[in-house]
Amino acid sequence: MNSQQPLNKIRRKTKDWIPAFLGTFVVLPAVLVAFGVFMQFVTSGRFPSPSEIFRAFPHLGELNFQQQVFAGAALWTTLRRVFLATLISAVCGGLFALLLSWRHWLWGTSQATIDLLRSVPVTFFVPVVVLAVGNSPACLPWLLAAVPCSLIMLLQVRQGIVGIDKARIHTFHVLAGSSGVVARLRYVIIPEIAPEFIAGMRLACSYAIVVVSVLEYFYVGSQEAGFGLLVAQVAQNTPNDPKMFAGILVFGLIGLMLNKTLELIETYVTRWKYDHDS
Repeated sequence: MNSQQPLNKIRRKTKDWIPAFLGTFVVLPAVLVAFGVFMQFVTSGRFPSPSEIFRAFPHLGELNFQQQVFAGAALWTTLRRVFLATLISAVCGGLFALLLSWRHWLWGTSQATIDLLRSVPVTFFVPVVVLAVGNSPACLPWLLAAVPCSLIMLLQVRQGIVGIDKARIHTFHVLAGSSGVVARLRYVIIPEIAPEFIAGMRLACSYAIVVVSVLEYFYVGSQEAGFGLLVAQVAQNTPNDPKMFAGILVFGLIGLMLNKTLELIETYVTRWKYDHDS
């Protein structure tokens, strides 16, 4: 092995981390402060200043609506719904992708159905789900979010399956002396599609956050109040409450942390790919 290879790898990793660090801890805060100043100018001072929002962070627990919906419980409800939608989409999307890719004609005959489901806005599924589970149950937001997120996972995993090198499957059959389905899945297909699978989870998680919070904002699943419902209720009464904007910022930062966590998992699980590429 060339003695310069470990040093070059460290240099490449350093070059990758420096922009990410600056983007997270320098550029992002600067953009948020600039946005706050711009909104103050546009709204003639009605929008809370960045310093007011920053000072509201210690009092975020006091954010509530009529002493009935509190920020902590609402935030936990929304995150739980996001987790359920992401988990269900990962399982269902991944399994359906493997099933439909089993034979070429299966994917060909199902592609029109998948494209149709992708073209339907998630809110149009509300009547279907309501008829199935009842009017506005607490599970409605994550059930609805799981539909488009499952399609995201399905297409992402399908892309990984299509990209598998056929020569690797042939090599496995020769070396292993077996063409068993389970062994092929375990040693070839699953490792090959792992990068696309985790990338799909990142996309599905981000999409689930958007869908769940928007549905909550419009009182879908209001039997158990989520953070979107809390924001909607507070915004109707005190739209310039700094604690509300501090809560929105915290919610966005949690989404950022979830995405970065999945990114680190992707790097660790598929480190063989990055080592090979380097």
